[in-house]
Amino acid sequence: MEANTATEASPNSTDDEDEDPRIWTEIKRGTEGVSATVYKRENGQTTTVDETWWTWAEFTGISTQDLPISRGGTTRLEAAGPDDLTSAN
Repeated sequence: MEANTATEASPNSTDDEDEDPRIWTEIKRGTEGVSATVYKRENGQTTTVDETWWTWAEFTGISTQDLPISRGGTTRLEAAGPDDLTSAN
């Protein structure tokens, strides 16, 4: 998928230029399903790299009637850089 410039910066993104470039994924849960969006921040500009969406039944393999989903939210996952991988314990 071609990268598109995000119309607005993610509410969880930071303006810390020292960490450029940065890549992160946000997983959002809602009553309809789950979405995942990958963002990249480089040279002060945040772009959407890829995004996808699943219904709860697609995501879990369980029918919607059997899933009492009532809460939404966002989980942010930071991508590990090469230095992070070599220094992991």
